[in-house]
Amino acid sequence: MLLARLFALLAILLLGVGLLQGRTPHQSFDIVVHSTYFVIAHVHVLYVQALVSACFAVIYFAADRWMLHPLNNSLGLGHFGLVIVGFVLTAFAMSAIGSATVSSGLPSKIYIATARMSGESAPSLWPFFTFCLGTVSFLFGCAVFAVNLASTTVKVSRPH
Repeated sequence: MLLARLFALLAILLLGVGLLQGRTPHQSFDIVVHSTYFVIAHVHVLYVQALVSACFAVIYFAADRWMLHPLNNSLGLGHFGLVIVGFVLTAFAMSAIGSATVSSGLPSKIYIATARMSGESAPSLWPFFTFCLGTVSFLFGCAVFAVNLASTTVKVSRPH
């Protein structure tokens, strides 16, 4: 029940921050991958993170209520910790990308190859790597969650 409450609290916190940031002008950045153009606002990422946290809260609540063997708490806390680290790193990277593009007055596009061909210095890549590290941390958290579900399923299905 503790993990369900932690994830529910995280979802409420992320939703509240997203609603507060929704009243300000959107900081977004553009991603161009193989001639496909994506615009991602920081608020949208917060809403998706809140939705994911709410889903985890519902799953932990349902598992606690209806399963005979509860999920492992230490794996659940590891899952929660990795998800928090992933969310914080992602938010930090997105705010760094947004503030760098706002201070330069340029659109929030990062064209590394174009900058190098024109002789300019390439933009800093640490926000991109921080974003990738946050994503990997979140995915590791999901893997720990899957291991937790699988080990509980094996315990439940094992004959006594």
